[in-house]
Amino acid sequence: MKRLDKQGYINRIRQDHNERKLFLTLTEEGEALKDRALIGEYFKKLDNLITLHQRKYEKLKQIKKSMLEKMFPRDGNNVPEIRFAGFTDPWEQRKLDEFVSFFSGLTYSPADILRQFILSGGFDV
Repeated sequence: MKRLDKQGYINRIRQDHNERKLFLTLTEEGEALKDRALIGEYFKKLDNLITLHQRKYEKLKQIKKSMLEKMFPRDGNNVPEIRFAGFTDPWEQRKLDEFVSFFSGLTYSPADILRQFILSGGFDV
């Protein structure tokens, strides 16, 4: 067996220590790169999901607009293009003051107006 002198032994320990330190550093950097890659992939998927939902939202806004146009009579007509089941009578145009009373100087909330509308007979529900 080869005998190492004290300095040679110390140098070998330092070399082993440096190799272990380098290995741990590379391993930690590799793990950090994996973490960064996973985080990046997560946010990429999240961005794609947001984009898909934005497209869906825009399509639904267009459907809403189209349905509103079809569910209310156009100028000169009293029957809308699309109706809910059970509604067959033509639409009647009325003024709001036929349903509620307004007083100057007082403020009403939407709930007050709705309550007055219901109390005055409103629509048959």
